[in-house]
Amino acid sequence: MRIGCSAAASATTWALVAHCGRGSVASSSVVGLAAGLTLPTPLATAAFCGTFAGMSSRVIAPRITDAAVLGGAAAAILAALDASNTRLLKGVGGRLGTVAALSVLASVAATAELRAAGLLWRPSLAAAAAAPKALLPTVGATVLGSAATRLWARRLAALLLVGTTSSLAAPSADSRREALALSFSNPVTSASVVGLFSSLALAPTRSRSLAAPVFAGTFVAMSAPDTLASTRALLGAAALAGFAQAGLAAVCVGGGGKLGAAAAIGVTLLRAARAAAALVLLWRARRGELRQ
Repeated sequence: MRIGCSAAASATTWALVAHCGRGSVASSSVVGLAAGLTLPTPLATAAFCGTFAGMSSRVIAPRITDAAVLGGAAAAILAALDASNTRLLKGVGGRLGTVAALSVLASVAATAELRAAGLLWRPSLAAAAAAPKALLPTVGATVLGSAATRLWARRLAALLLVGTTSSLAAPSADSRREALALSFSNPVTSASVVGLFSSLALAPTRSRSLAAPVFAGTFVAMSAPDTLASTRALLGAAALAGFAQAGLAAVCVGGGGKLGAAAAIGVTLLRAARAAAALVLLWRARRGELRQ
C-alpha cells in the first residue's frame, strides 16, 4: 500500500511539472498537502517521499512510468528502514527526501547514458553554488523556511482554523475545526503549506529559485521535537542544511530528494557538533576534578 501511494504521488508530481507547467516545489507541495490532509500518517509520509522522487528532471525520468518506479523504489527503501531495528535517521528531518535521493541516485548510477552525460558528479555546479552570491541567499531562505514551518505547525494553523493559539494536543471529539487544525499542523501538511506558499509567492519574482531552499528548510522543521527542541537548534540545523545544498549541487544533477538529503545532513551535523561539545565539557569537568 505504501509503495503504491509513493509511486502514485511521484507520478502525479512528475505530471504536474511536465504537463501542467508547475514548478517542482509547488507540485510536490500540492501532492503532499493532499496526502497530509486525506491519508493516514504512514501513507501520507510514503506519498510525500514519492513526491521528491517525482521532482527529478525529465532527463532522469523521461516518462511518467519512470517517475512511478522511482517513487515505488523510494517507498520500498523507506519500508525496509522502518521494518529494521536500525535507528538510522529516525526523528531526523529530511529522512524522506534522503530515501528518495538514494532511489534516484541508484537509478542514475545504473544507467550508462546518464553517467556518460555527467549527471552522477559535476563539481563545477558545487563551486557555483558555493559562491557567496548564491550561498548566502540559499542559507537565509533555508533558515526562513524552517522557522516558518515551525511557526505554522505550532501556532498559525490553530490561529487561522480555530481562532486560538492554545495547544493542539487534545481537541474535543466533536470539534471539526480543531481536528482540521491538527490535520493542517502535522509535519507533512506543514511542510507542504510553507513550500506551496513560498513557491507561489516567489514565482513572479527574480528570486523564484529560492523556493527550493525554503522547501529544504521545511524538512529541517519536520524533525522530531526531541531532535531539535529549541529554536536555536532548529535555525542552526537549517543554516547547515543551506551549506549542504551547495555541496550536493554536484551530485546526481537533476535528481529529486536532494533538498531532503541536505536537511538531514544539516540536522545530523548539528547533533554531532552538540554531542562533541558535550564530550569536551565532560572531559574538562573530569580533568578539573582530577586536579583537585
